[in-house]
Amino acid sequence: MKTILFICLLAAVFADPRATFLSRIVNGQEAEPNEFPWQVSLQYWSEANLRYSHICGAVVLNETHILTAAHCVEHDPTVSKYDIVAGEHNLNIQSGNEQHRRLSVITMHDEYTSSGGYNNDIAVLTLSSNLMLSPTIVEKATLPEESTQTFTGKTCQISGWGRTVANEALPDVLQKANTSVITHSDCRGRLGITGLLYLNRVSASHLYIFWNQFSL
Repeated sequence: MKTILFICLLAAVFADPRATFLSRIVNGQEAEPNEFPWQVSLQYWSEANLRYSHICGAVVLNETHILTAAHCVEHDPTVSKYDIVAGEHNLNIQSGNEQHRRLSVITMHDEYTSSGGYNNDIAVLTLSSNLMLSPTIVEKATLPEESTQTFTGKTCQISGWGRTVANEALPDVLQKANTSVITHSDCRGRLGITGLLYLNRVSASHLYIFWNQFSL
């Protein structure tokens, strides 16, 4: 599996449904409607609010599978607690393009661990019914070529519903930002990381797009 897709297109959203949202796309700007047709909102049932609420970004792989971060679903493997919303743009306004799907299976990476650096932080969500794909509203993301060996120096466009300014409320409208991929050694130096930074992570150059020490 090519993690550059996951990291660059997964929406830059780190959120824990058990805690306050701390997601960021600082220096981001509003995306145009349907600009990122592979973008998905992963939502979790809130007993307090009696509704599904956005917790993480995700990516359309195909009609039946969604890619997200394992840390977004590890706290609760109950498939009925989640709602997938493809074609989403404004979390509080229904445009008519949204497609809601429930989950049938949650599959986290066999070697995922939430300790020591969140290694292999990937999960595949199997939908209970197919998405209806269209070129401009809901579409699967394009994978890089199998032969691609490095992404250092490449432009990476990210999207999601993370904060555009630190300590402000999360935006309702999908945000986007451009950054570039840097080497792991450069990433460690800029962030002052002395612990583990796994080689299956890709780091972005704009440090304010990071949440704590989680690189995009």
